[in-house]
Amino acid sequence: MQRLDFQDALDRFGADLGRWPAVERALGEALLREDPSLGVLVAEARRLKALVASAPPVRAPAGLADRIVSLATASAPPLPRVASPPTAAGSARERLTPALPQQVRRPGEG
Repeated sequence: MQRLDFQDALDRFGADLGRWPAVERALGEALLREDPSLGVLVAEARRLKALVASAPPVRAPAGLADRIVSLATASAPPLPRVASPPTAAGSARERLTPALPQQVRRPGEG
């Protein structure tokens, strides 16, 4: 594992190496032993996590979802018209096509 790999794993899995997948954890711990300066990155990640956890929750303004849906539907192109699916009485083609003769005659046959 290289330094950039360690930083990526730290971003993805967090500052608690015990929660990292086994392979990444083993590699990360080995790299930390080789390069103790990486401990600064771990400490920064822990501080950032604590800072985010201590921030008050952010709430969306009332009615925001309704306004978004209204704007989206107002600017959306109209949906294309599609044929209705067949019903139990048969398909539209079966209902609208007159009964075909049982025997097809060739041109010139009487």
